Amino acid sequence: MLGYMRKNEARAIGFTHQGYYFGIPLWLTKSERPMIVAKWYPMEFIITFLQRSEVFIRCRLTPLKRHRHHLTSIKSIDE
Repeated sequence: MLGYMRKNEARAIGFTHQGYYFGIPLWLTKSERPMIVAKWYPMEFIITFLQRSEVFIRCRLTPLKRHRHHLTSIKSIDE
């Protein structure tokens, strides 16, 4: 599929895990500040919109809490 990053490509770049962000499949690095990339490139625009919306809404509703993105089903690429 055009614009899809496969497991071998993701591993070569340095991604170590896979997961979902609001149902969008992505590659990520498991660290304090994870780097995330959608497995299919056109979804990057939706992820950017969701991230900014999530930060804005959470900062307005709970300004004193530390923000964490809604990443789910995180597992190693090697599994």
